[in-house]
Amino acid sequence: VRLAGNGYCADVVIARRAVVTAAHCAHGMHVLADDGSVRVIGVARSAVLDDGRRVSVSGDAAILTLAAPLSGVGAAPVGEGSGERFTIAGYGTQDERERGAFGSLHEASLVAAGARALVDPNRSGSIAASACFDDSGGPVMRGGMLVGVITRAAHPSPRIACGDLTRWAAITVSGTA
Repeated sequence: VRLAGNGYCADVVIARRAVVTAAHCAHGMHVLADDGSVRVIGVARSAVLDDGRRVSVSGDAAILTLAAPLSGVGAAPVGEGSGERFTIAGYGTQDERERGAFGSLHEASLVAAGARALVDPNRSGSIAASACFDDSGGPVMRGGMLVGVITRAAHPSPRIACGDLTRWAAITVSGTA
């Protein structure tokens, strides 16, 4: 689902009345889902999932409590995940010259490039697949499990923001379902 208000961000449904996103996206926003707009009534660092497990976030991540449950939208499976590949997704621009081009959902398959950093393994030039503007808060999946959210894109050039590293914040789960 998407966040709108003071700009645009992505977010991920984790329970009927909770979504996770980047913390810098958490204030002044509302959730846009297929059935309309839902108000955000709380911002926290932890929450209880519908199955009774507790999730926590740190760094540039936040859990938003919604005024009403989302209908017709399933929650992402949250867990540790496994494998060497990560999948990121977002609605942001694919060309940083077009800020605010908040459109269709796109995804990329990336690999770890250090602590909480992902990179395109098929990189062939100075620009490769990565998060970009308005992708913040989008899912970071590993082995089909939600393990974190996108926090920002980074590039070695001070004039370029996207096309190199995707930074992310982890989601941790405790308890049993």
